[in-house]
Amino acid sequence: MRRFPQGNIGGLLFGCALNALARLACAEVMVVVPEHSDQYASLAHSIIQAAPGSAGQMRLYTHLPPSIDDYELIVTIGTEATQAVNLDERFRHIPVLSGFIPRSEYRAGPLRSAVFNDINPAIHIKLIKQVYPERDPRIGVFVDSETNYLFGRVSPDKIGGFSLVQKELNETENPAQLIARFVEDNNLDAFIVIPSSIIYDPHSLKAMLYSLYQLKVPAIAYTPRLVEGGVGCVVAAYFDKDLVLSEMVNRIHSFYETGELSTTTSIPTKAKVVVNSKLAEAFQLDLRNLMKYGEIHEQ
Repeated sequence: MRRFPQGNIGGLLFGCALNALARLACAEVMVVVPEHSDQYASLAHSIIQAAPGSAGQMRLYTHLPPSIDDYELIVTIGTEATQAVNLDERFRHIPVLSGFIPRSEYRAGPLRSAVFNDINPAIHIKLIKQVYPERDPRIGVFVDSETNYLFGRVSPDKIGGFSLVQKELNETENPAQLIARFVEDNNLDAFIVIPSSIIYDPHSLKAMLYSLYQLKVPAIAYTPRLVEGGVGCVVAAYFDKDLVLSEMVNRIHSFYETGELSTTTSIPTKAKVVVNSKLAEAFQLDLRNLMKYGEIHEQ
């Protein structure tokens, strides 16, 4: 066995550490994106520029390279890209940061991290408090087997005095057919719509929102698409691309500084707010402050 002089061991280890950091600093990041999405392509270029020396490559999820040995970090954007990487065994031992995905698409693991873009329950609860500043309303929400934990994680001090009633549905139940009974049985003042492919399809969601309008129960959403135009949700708190991108870039910087990817998940603590002023007037809700500031913070 070759023996090193004791005084040189520290220098040897330090040299190895420097070599590892130098390799990391010049290593490329692969950003995997869906096809036919100019918006995601633009986000990919922003992420590549966040890497040291702007070292990186954008790849369509349908055209992953035969070799991934040169990559130290994989970033996936959107559900399709995330699913493609999760199903490819070659990526099992490489750090993967996923962004612009709902919680339901995240697969936890020792080298996995994610920034979600669907819903921050704490922000929605604060939004409800601003919609009903002078009383404690009764709020309803439909959840599924993958989202039934969401509001249970919010601390009681943030919920305050209002009541939150949730009902778990499966894929065979139609929310449009259940909403009237749910509202009446629980004397609800408002309803939260959360993202769920198990509960909602476009037709059932539209029918349910119309029923809520007839019942004079305002709906609160997670995306501006459900607020803008027609009978839909009265207000939404949502994350625009810059908020999610900022969270992802911070994680990339941390990875290149420390050599490790944080395996915690996160979601922005600030959200944009959009209001349907006509529906707000119909429900006799004064949401002028929300319209004025256009955003809401978790804290």
